[in-house]
Amino acid sequence: MSSNIRVNKICEFCNSLFVARTTVTRFCGDVCAKRAYKARKRSEAINESDIKTKKYVVESLDKLLMKPYLNKQEASNILGVSTRTLDRLNKKRVISYHYVGRRVIINRDELLNSFS
Repeated sequence: MSSNIRVNKICEFCNSLFVARTTVTRFCGDVCAKRAYKARKRSEAINESDIKTKKYVVESLDKLLMKPYLNKQEASNILGVSTRTLDRLNKKRVISYHYVGRRVIINRDELLNSFS
């Protein structure tokens, strides 16, 4: 059963004007429908990846906050600064870290208390 309805619509993907035969038609043709589907699936995949990444970052930050001593890279991740900035803060005596051999260790409690 075909419809005799002719409705002027605008394609949701390419924004061009077209004549639809039903009231629920969203796209001007098959190409736009397929491209919109691919764009929607791509967007869903990106959102899912962003959620997984944020979850991983939160979990790794929680693990770091449980450690009593941190290295420079871990401390910079917690504070959200570069390791070079940690060096500058140490030079200005805002934070303090100690060397064990060639390694740097930072007391987590001292690091967090120096900024509160």
